[in-house]
This record gives sequence, C-alpha cells and structure tokens, in this order.
Amino acid sequence: MRRAFPHLLVLLPGLGGSALRRGDEEIWGTGAALARAIANPDRLALPKARLDDPEYDDGVEAYDLMAIPVPGFSRILGPYQKLRSRLRRHFELDDANHLEFAYDWRRPVAVNSARLAGAVAPRLRALRERFPAAGVILVAHSMGGLVALDYIRHDIRGDCRRVYTLGTPFRGAVKALDTLANGPRLGPVPSERLPLGHIQEALHRLPSVYELLPLYPVVTDARNGSARPAARVAELAGAIAGLDAGRARASRDFLLELNAPHERLSDVRPVIGYGQRTAQHAVLRPGGRLEVSKAAGSGLTGEDSGGDGTVPAVSASPAVYQEVPPVYCNQTHNGLAHGGDQVDELIRMLGYDLSRLARRRPVLFPGRPDTPVPAPSRAEAEPDDFGPPPGERVLGLDLADAYLAVEPVTVTGRAEGFEAGDTLWFRFAAGSAPAPGDPATTVVEDDGSFTIPLGLVQPGLYTLSVAASPRGDGLLDVVHVS
Repeated sequence: MRRAFPHLLVLLPGLGGSALRRGDEEIWGTGAALARAIANPDRLALPKARLDDPEYDDGVEAYDLMAIPVPGFSRILGPYQKLRSRLRRHFELDDANHLEFAYDWRRPVAVNSARLAGAVAPRLRALRERFPAAGVILVAHSMGGLVALDYIRHDIRGDCRRVYTLGTPFRGAVKALDTLANGPRLGPVPSERLPLGHIQEALHRLPSVYELLPLYPVVTDARNGSARPAARVAELAGAIAGLDAGRARASRDFLLELNAPHERLSDVRPVIGYGQRTAQHAVLRPGGRLEVSKAAGSGLTGEDSGGDGTVPAVSASPAVYQEVPPVYCNQTHNGLAHGGDQVDELIRMLGYDLSRLARRRPVLFPGRPDTPVPAPSRAEAEPDDFGPPPGERVLGLDLADAYLAVEPVTVTGRAEGFEAGDTLWFRFAAGSAPAPGDPATTVVEDDGSFTIPLGLVQPGLYTLSVAASPRGDGLLDVVHVS
C-alpha cells in the first residue's frame, strides 16, 4: 500500500540532466541532439552569450528530466527512471504534490534556485488547500543539490522541510577543474580518435561548470621546481592554462557563501558515495599545464575514501556542521541515483522523516518567520562526520570516460576487504538497466584487483553492474564506447 505524502516532493537532476530546447528545436537531448551539441558548442551557447546575467534570455528552456553522458565530466545514462518509479510505488504522488524540476543547467546556480522558488510557490499554495501543514521536500542529484541548498538559504518562510542530496559537490569537484583545464579524461583512448568535437569549448562557456570548481586547497604549484603547499584554484587561476580566472574567483565567492553556516543546514541530508577512485589533487607545471591525480592530496577528513568517481567524499557535504551526519554508500556517482539499494535507502529516509515531521517536534520543524531557529554556536559546530564506516568490504570500478569500439574493452576495479579468489558477479548490457538473467563472474586477484573483459563492443552506451553476490545491483556505472 502506498503511503500518503502530505508535502510537495521536488526532484532535481544534475548537470546535463534536463532536456533543453529553443522553440521547437531540441538543443540538448538524446541521440542526434546530443551529437549536434557536442560537435557545435554554438548550439548550447554562443561565444558572447551572457549566461551569467539573470536577465539574459537566449530563448532556451528546460522542459523535461533526462540523463545523458557529459563526456569527460560524468557518465550518466537514465539514472532517474528507477528513482522516479520507486518513489511513485511507495508514496501517493500526483501532479499536485510532485514536481520534476527541469532547469537550464547551463546557467548559474542562483538563477536556477530563483526559478525553483518561482515554480514551487504556486504549487505549495494549492497543496495547502488539501494539507495546511504541507512543506517542500527536495531530492537532488549532483549539481541539483547546489540549486536546492541555495533555495533554502533564501527560504525565509521556512517552507522547505528536508533536502536530500545525492553526490552533490558542495565544495566542488577536482574533475570539473580537470575537464576545464585539460578537456575530457579519456584514459587510454587518444582524444583525437573520439568524436567529442568541441565539448571542452562548450563547457567553458557555461558558468555552471565553473561553479563546480573545488573550493578547498587542491593545487600544488610546482612551476619553480619545488612543490609548495596546496592552494585553492582561485589563488592560481590566472596561471592555469585555459582557465577563466574571473569565473574561477566568482565560483570561489559563490561556494564560500553557499557553505557559510545558517540555521537551515540541519534540514540537509547528504548521501555520499565512496570507494571509487576520484580526482583529488592537481599539480601546476611550467607553462600552466595541470596534472590531475586521483591520489589523495588535500589532507581533509574523508580523503582516503576517494569518492563516487566524480565527487570526492570530502566535498559531498556542506563545509559546516550537520545536525544529522551524512549517509555513506559504496556506490558510483551514477549509482547514487540509480542503484536499487541506494534508492531503497532513500525511500526509508523519506519515510522516517515523514513520521518525524508529522509529529511536529519543535527542534525539527521550522519556526515561524518571526522566531527563526538560531544558528549553532561555534562550540556546537564541531564536525560530526568521521567518514565511511571502517572495516567494511568495498568495491571500486576504474572506468575511463570512453573506450574505442575497434579495441577490446577491459574494465578493472578493486575489492578491498575481500580474499583472493573471491567471486564477484557482473552484468553488462546496452541501455540504462543491468542485463536480465544470470550474471557473469570474475574473481579477486592476489593484490585485491579484478578485471572484467568485455571484448569488442559496438559503439553506444552500456550499463555495467558489479556486486559481491548474484543478487542486487551492486555498483552501477556507464561504459561509453565510441
């Protein structure tokens, strides 16, 4: 039996997760629209487009949720379908109390959070005719969590009750820096052999991508031959080849403001992926060349856990105290929104918080506008996040952003806490769901690694899942063959 949902549930996708059109022309979507956008960045944004300006209008609108791969930045393929279907299976959702908020992810976070507020207000007023105590509950993947956090910072009426973030780069992602500075990270595949066109040029035109630059110190300046302590991107932006220094500094200022303490942060529930090798640190070489490494180099809590393959674990929660510590999942960036176990955990979190909100405990329920909840004092603001649980078995996938169809594809990974010879089960299929039927197997090697030989694969997008048992989704990610 489905459970009543007396609030407005809003689902926000991540970067590239909303289809875009200009009039009747689709400029960002699946199939041909995606290929055209990658080959010609003018379709996404003209060189002099003022996307930073909230008043600027180039006729582009977001009209539907979707999920497609952004080469070199993230591998996503349909991660919202399972989340959509299971939310509707467990809760009574309809057009009155459920909104899938497609937004123009090219634009700054602040522009989209203002549009989110405009979309939510009339729906909430109408819903309160049925449920007078209705509030807003946000479920946000990746960059969508930044939009959600900026929204609640300006929610002076206390309409929002909860924000669940899945792999959100609150303090940025080194992978965004790598993509802007070096272009797509293609592993063993030379970039000139891939039809990615001008994707790097296109991303440079989007202020939203700059807002994903890491806020904390991650760049070691080695231009003079000796390594200095790690610095923030904004401090070295003028020296990094290809990086727009002005936008990098604006990103720092915005993320500093977004991560500043305020009384609404206790409503945020971060879900953090760990166990995947994730870009963590960069070295600035002579000539402005940037070398990015997946070895931990920040010295911050959680660095040894890596991340979800896109967002470092240390960055996936706001930079201040959380009343409720984050939830950690051994999962990829894609799998946080698409993995069956993780979606089920989100359903349980929603159900639990619905019960608590129904009891209207003063410490959990937002106060009236004239009686705001005070921000935590410095003494109370000590971090209460000790990272992923130690001693657990952890699976990690080492995927390139793209593979060539003319060469056999082999995926490697790591199995920490497993014994040599232990069996792992994997499924590989075209599309956004793991293959049906019995999974294939591989074994853990003496050094804790494992390999998945896929052979020659036709060009396309495929879903790969790896698990410690033949049941369940396990890790989920996307293999891009070109």
